[in-house]
Amino acid sequence: MIHVEDGPLGWLVVGGCMSGTIKVADADGIVISVVAGDLKAANAYELYVYSCPGSITIAGTVTYADLAELSGALRCGTLAGILTVTDCPLSGSITIDHDLDGLVWAEQGLSGHLAVGGDVYGGLFVGSASPRDLTGTVEVEGSLRAFLWRITGNLGDPNDPNNTTKGQIKVHGGFVPPYQTGRLEIWGNVVGAGACFVVDYDGFDPNDLWDPNSAVIIGDPNDPNHPQVAYTQNTPELKLYKITECRGDCDNNGTVDLDDVNPFTAALIGESQYAQLFPGLVGSRTYHTDTNCDATLSTADVNPFVALVTSGCCDPNCPGCEDQDGGGGLPDPQELAKQLADNIWPELYDDLVAIVAENIDLQPDDESRAYWEAVYAALTE
Repeated sequence: MIHVEDGPLGWLVVGGCMSGTIKVADADGIVISVVAGDLKAANAYELYVYSCPGSITIAGTVTYADLAELSGALRCGTLAGILTVTDCPLSGSITIDHDLDGLVWAEQGLSGHLAVGGDVYGGLFVGSASPRDLTGTVEVEGSLRAFLWRITGNLGDPNDPNNTTKGQIKVHGGFVPPYQTGRLEIWGNVVGAGACFVVDYDGFDPNDLWDPNSAVIIGDPNDPNHPQVAYTQNTPELKLYKITECRGDCDNNGTVDLDDVNPFTAALIGESQYAQLFPGLVGSRTYHTDTNCDATLSTADVNPFVALVTSGCCDPNCPGCEDQDGGGGLPDPQELAKQLADNIWPELYDDLVAIVAENIDLQPDDESRAYWEAVYAALTE
């Protein structure tokens, strides 16, 4: 164990493997061949590491960092300069507690996790001379304000297409560069069950915008057979999402209709089921399905959800433009049962019936209870 905490340190150089703990104050530079233990510093203006299966924590600012391999964890307060991982895919984790002002460059691909606690003003480059994929996750707690992010390969893993967690960029805030247009370039494609780009990930906020001058651009500028196409708004079919304001819009396509019955049912079953079917919308699950606005998702949301679907109402408020008074404004119970049965996926049918049965006991009066008993009877006959 090495502690140098009383004052600034010039250069710290370790030629071999560091398996214990090094804790220093400010350092002009740190050079270590292998970090297998814990390296902690207040600030590190330059950081050079060949391999890091351990952990590096810089409480303050990193101005420049060069790692050949990162399979462990790197954490810093602010990244003001450039961080490159050059020789191997970035399979570990990088956590930046505040804003990302500099550049993260994963030259051989990003299969790990990049988390930013604030806004992103700097760049993210995945790949260099050869196409490389982003198969890991990037999560931004603030807004994406960068001019350019570039993935030279795919967003997602073409070799593991059924994986529901690979290739995700989740932005909790907006996609709003302050001075110019923003670009997320994907030179390959969005591939795999889990791959997605999401703006306003944690549920609709009117202040979290996707600026229409900012685009996700899919296509290879060097391949005429895969020309670049720009997408400037919510495009659910490609899993490029801007979370919509509509309560009940559980598939996030901007309308509330019978297509939302399956995701609503899956959401009531539980987060894990919903995550398997709609991985890019996990963060907005409660917002879209909490149709009575009590901040929880439960069977009590069934009545207002059905009212929203029946009216085709899109509203962030509760109550909104739909009729939510018991059975009032709802279709005939046999007709509702038919609509539900015709649109539910077979694997979710029994779950839907169970939800309807549970909903009967929640009704406030005999009329409403009789309505949902009739729906249940029609579904089970």
